[in-house]
Amino acid sequence: MKIQKQAHKKRNEQFQLRVLQAALAVMNRGLRPEIPSATPPPLTALTRACWAPAPASRPAFSDIVSSLDDIYSSVTNGGRGA
Repeated sequence: MKIQKQAHKKRNEQFQLRVLQAALAVMNRGLRPEIPSATPPPLTALTRACWAPAPASRPAFSDIVSSLDDIYSSVTNGGRGA
């Protein structure tokens, strides 16, 4: 049981290190994950808006929710909108 706990602790520490490395890459180099090409364009635009470097340039949460509702309606209605 002790070996399992040690292995779990090591995996957890490795995961935390990867998360920290990713956060530092975003902070220091502005890196972002690639958005899949099949992503609906409105969702791509919303994602990029949320990634704006300046917090004041990012959409308000209520705007994000509204945009996601619109995107969901568009996708679930076969692109016919809300």
